[in-house]
Amino acid sequence: MEKSAAFSRRQALGLGAAGAITLFGLPALLSACTTGGTAKTPSIGLGPELANPPVRTASGGKLGGTLTAKWGEVDLGLGRPVKTYVYNGAIPGETWDLKPGETIAIELVNDLPPLTSSQQAESDDHHQTGAETGSEGAANLTRPHAWTTTNLHTHGLHVSPSDTEQGAGDNVFLVLEPGGRQRYNITIPEDHTGGFFWYHPHHHGGVKQQVRGGLAGALIIRGEIDEVPEVAAATERIFVLQDIELTGEFTLAEPRPEDPNGNYWPDAQEFWIINGQYRPTVTMQPGEVQRWRFVNAAASNMALVSLAGHPLNVLAYDGYTLDAPEVTDAIELVPGGRVELLVKAGDIGMYDLTLLPGDQTPITPPTPGSDGYTSASSLGRTIATIVVEGAQLDMGLPKSLPAYNPPVLPIARKRSVNWESINDAKGNFLALGIDHEAFDPDKPPYQMQLGTAEEWHVEDMDDGFTHIFHIHINPFLVTEINGQPLAKPQWRDTFPLGPHDFTMQMNLVDFTGKYVDHCHYVDHEDMGMMEAVEVVDA
Repeated sequence: MEKSAAFSRRQALGLGAAGAITLFGLPALLSACTTGGTAKTPSIGLGPELANPPVRTASGGKLGGTLTAKWGEVDLGLGRPVKTYVYNGAIPGETWDLKPGETIAIELVNDLPPLTSSQQAESDDHHQTGAETGSEGAANLTRPHAWTTTNLHTHGLHVSPSDTEQGAGDNVFLVLEPGGRQRYNITIPEDHTGGFFWYHPHHHGGVKQQVRGGLAGALIIRGEIDEVPEVAAATERIFVLQDIELTGEFTLAEPRPEDPNGNYWPDAQEFWIINGQYRPTVTMQPGEVQRWRFVNAAASNMALVSLAGHPLNVLAYDGYTLDAPEVTDAIELVPGGRVELLVKAGDIGMYDLTLLPGDQTPITPPTPGSDGYTSASSLGRTIATIVVEGAQLDMGLPKSLPAYNPPVLPIARKRSVNWESINDAKGNFLALGIDHEAFDPDKPPYQMQLGTAEEWHVEDMDDGFTHIFHIHINPFLVTEINGQPLAKPQWRDTFPLGPHDFTMQMNLVDFTGKYVDHCHYVDHEDMGMMEAVEVVDA
């Protein structure tokens, strides 16, 4: 089989490279998103009312049932059916709504189609990370491979990564081949914070393909934040934002691991949807307060969201509640990130909810279709219309919140970590990696000691481009960005890295076991920007 031609570092980073980030992590183009103060005719026709995804709750302390990943046909409101990957026949999957102490006891069923012989040939190569291994048919672990093999990750939950006799933990090393079934047994700790999280596949080599196809679902843990009177009184809306990447025939395309231009995940059109709906309507009464929970479930696009004429009152980032609402004109949503907020409706009228993606240009722009095509990375667009109508209400906003702010344990070790491109001697791109190495499942993990805390200085060596740092199981406290201490450190589990660096601290408590940190531009993860870590007993 003919090998892929080398392509440049800049091309590789175009697969999910975001725009410039200012000191506090907000893109420099934020000023372009500030809201106006008047109602107007929306830029699109009114769509159907936004519906929350169906909700699954626990019974007898267990959230059970099956979660089936399969190839399916869905109506996303695009004028014709879409053929792509679905959970239980829908995009997104059901929202899982749990309380601390309850257990996710789902059986994951992989009904995705096995790769054909030609797809398998594309998936396999004779090298890994650019070096000959001498093994015929070995998968190149820095390119898409085995993309219908799957597993399950509960993004942001502080739970065990280890398997039990009752089922798998949040174990992203688990391999579930097409036709397989796997029981999960993930118990939420009794002291877990209340917040907004999500679930999605995490089998290395197939993450981008499965997430861009639509496999994702929201996950709620109830807690103190739900008991704040002004929050409890608000109608709760879920916003699962997904950037669905399709061919001109409205079908998810197969990856092309051997593409000489590095366009491994081809598409011809991309659509931002909310809860599986294209450009829905959200109805409010003037003076009404609603609680909106956002997750950016796109595979490779950062997004800025703003609502014309309305300030946004942020309650939490990544499920970690603030001490008081923060008022802003726009929210930054990195891939995998979540933001929870309150919106108080203004005067009667119609207002655009606008999304402005980051600067992410595909390596090879898709060929325009008969109706034209603009990359999802190029333009802002209206993703929903807010209709304010009816009788006047006077609902309030809280002045304080039950903050998530546990003390950081004494720092046992400090570590510097570099995220970077890996090139050959001629400067040709080979892979993405951490500390000069692409992900290798056979490499011993970086080990940390249970009951301690570590401080990491994480640096983006790809100047001018951004990666998205995410670590499983334990959240982290961001204390510095680009060498500048934050006046108010921020608890996160997913955070923009770059350009340059940030410093974070994390407690290593409750759970031993092996998990990963990686870039949540998940194409970067599939291209090698991931490492295994392990928490061990003292």
